[in-house]
Amino acid sequence: MAKGKKRQQYIVVLRTLEGDLVFYPYRVNKFILPLIGLGLMRVSGFVLGLLIGIALDCQFIPKARERRMPDLKIAFLMCGVYVMQRNSGFERLPVQEIIKRFNLFLGETFIKPRLRFLESLSHQRIQIEAACDQIREQASMAEKQWLINALRTMNQHPELSQRMGEATIRQVGERIGLVYRSRQSQQQTRPYTPPPVDRETQLLAQLGLKKGVDRETAKKAYYALAKQYHPDRNNHSPESAARFRAVKEAWEALQQLKGWK
Repeated sequence: MAKGKKRQQYIVVLRTLEGDLVFYPYRVNKFILPLIGLGLMRVSGFVLGLLIGIALDCQFIPKARERRMPDLKIAFLMCGVYVMQRNSGFERLPVQEIIKRFNLFLGETFIKPRLRFLESLSHQRIQIEAACDQIREQASMAEKQWLINALRTMNQHPELSQRMGEATIRQVGERIGLVYRSRQSQQQTRPYTPPPVDRETQLLAQLGLKKGVDRETAKKAYYALAKQYHPDRNNHSPESAARFRAVKEAWEALQQLKGWK
């Protein structure tokens, strides 16, 4: 019986691979239609109405189709073979070492029945575009990051070029839509801190000048800027007033700092 209200209960008449044929005993078609048939055609109408009513009170309920998560391991395997090929791993490493690395990569239960397939792939020129497209569309961000880390681990061997391996793994990472970071860039970087600027340089910059100017040059620059940003010449706008005040304060501080009178 299905859970729910009483009138929603049903009896399973037939089970199939596609779903269940059920009969609802509390629906009224099988009661009303025979009476209508009896009034119109007597006994034959009653039987016909009963059959039609029973048919209407039956329903086929299809089974809910479970969404099967795509098996991405074949695509992962293709990427692993691609990295090993680009790094000449199949030529430089012994067979047992290669199998060991792929077992650690995807698990012995997955690799062992596919050793012939792996050997066949190692002799082919791998095109990973389709595999990377599948990973980009179907894998989660955590699975993508796991793949990159696993490829790095598989590439760690004295006989393998780390530079070539990192370049190939970077290519895979970009194709699967992952923002790639090399091992060196994964180290936490400190935010850029600009070199300290002395007070005199800051004040001169407010006047549009650099170090080494004399008093007269600085004074002329100050007067020119003060005239340009004077509130009376700019309809007393807040921007001009703020700039005029900054220029004046910079000139006064510069005079005091340099001992100018």
